Amino acid sequence: MSLPVLVVLVVFGIALSVAAVHFTGGTTTAMLAGADRALQRFAEDFPDEMVARVRLTAGRRFSSLGRRAPASSAASAIAS
Repeated sequence: MSLPVLVVLVVFGIALSVAAVHFTGGTTTAMLAGADRALQRFAEDFPDEMVARVRLTAGRRFSSLGRRAPASSAASAIAS
Protein backbone atom coordinates (compact mmCIF):
# COMPACT_ATOMS: atom_id res chain seq x y z
CA MET A 1 0.00 0.00 0.00
CA SER A 2 1.43 3.38 -0.91
CA LEU A 3 1.96 6.12 1.65
CA PRO A 4 -0.59 8.57 0.17
CA VAL A 5 -3.32 5.90 0.27
CA LEU A 6 -2.44 5.07 3.87
CA VAL A 7 -2.57 8.75 4.87
CA VAL A 8 -5.98 9.15 3.23
CA LEU A 9 -7.31 6.08 5.06
CA VAL A 10 -6.01 7.29 8.44
CA VAL A 11 -7.42 10.81 7.97
CA PHE A 12 -10.76 9.40 6.84
CA GLY A 13 -10.88 7.05 9.85
CA ILE A 14 -10.17 9.84 12.31
CA ALA A 15 -12.72 12.13 10.67
CA LEU A 16 -15.32 9.38 10.76
CA SER A 17 -14.65 8.73 14.46
CA VAL A 18 -14.95 12.42 15.34
CA ALA A 19 -18.17 12.73 13.33
CA ALA A 20 -19.65 9.66 15.03
CA VAL A 21 -18.95 11.09 18.50
CA HIS A 22 -20.34 14.48 17.53
CA PHE A 23 -23.54 13.21 15.93
CA THR A 24 -24.32 10.80 18.79
CA GLY A 25 -24.30 13.66 21.30
CA GLY A 26 -20.75 13.38 22.61
CA THR A 27 -20.07 17.09 22.19
CA THR A 28 -23.14 18.41 24.02
CA THR A 29 -22.70 20.14 27.35
CA ALA A 30 -24.63 18.70 30.26
CA MET A 31 -27.46 20.75 31.75
CA LEU A 32 -27.49 20.18 35.49
CA ALA A 33 -30.76 20.25 37.44
CA GLY A 34 -29.18 22.03 40.39
CA ALA A 35 -26.28 22.19 42.80
CA ASP A 36 -27.20 18.83 44.37
CA ARG A 37 -27.08 17.09 40.99
CA ALA A 38 -23.74 18.77 40.23
CA LEU A 39 -22.37 17.45 43.53
CA GLN A 40 -23.64 13.94 42.79
CA ARG A 41 -22.11 13.96 39.32
CA PHE A 42 -18.78 15.26 40.61
CA ALA A 43 -18.75 12.60 43.36
CA GLU A 44 -19.26 9.89 40.72
CA ASP A 45 -16.32 11.12 38.66
CA PHE A 46 -13.96 12.03 41.52
CA PRO A 47 -14.84 9.97 44.62
CA ASP A 48 -11.68 10.95 46.54
CA GLU A 49 -12.24 14.70 46.28
CA MET A 50 -14.16 16.74 48.84
CA VAL A 51 -16.28 19.69 47.73
CA ALA A 52 -17.06 22.75 49.84
CA ARG A 53 -19.44 24.54 47.46
CA VAL A 54 -20.81 24.38 43.93
CA ARG A 55 -21.50 27.29 41.60
CA LEU A 56 -23.59 26.93 38.45
CA THR A 57 -24.08 29.49 35.71
CA ALA A 58 -27.49 30.97 34.92
CA GLY A 59 -27.86 28.38 32.15
CA ARG A 60 -27.36 25.55 34.70
CA ARG A 61 -23.93 24.71 33.40
CA PHE A 62 -20.98 23.87 35.61
CA SER A 63 -18.98 26.89 36.74
CA SER A 64 -16.65 25.91 39.55
CA LEU A 65 -16.21 23.95 42.72
CA GLY A 66 -14.70 25.21 45.93
CA ARG A 67 -12.30 22.73 47.48
CA ARG A 68 -11.91 22.09 51.15
CA ALA A 69 -8.35 22.40 52.31
CA PRO A 70 -6.95 19.80 54.70
CA ALA A 71 -7.14 20.91 58.35
CA SER A 72 -3.39 21.44 58.66
CA SER A 73 -3.13 23.74 55.62
CA ALA A 74 -6.29 25.62 56.60
CA ALA A 75 -4.84 26.36 60.02
CA SER A 76 -1.57 27.55 58.52
CA ALA A 77 -3.44 29.77 56.03
CA ILE A 78 -5.39 31.39 58.87
CA ALA A 79 -2.22 31.91 60.95
CA SER A 80 -0.37 33.71 58.14
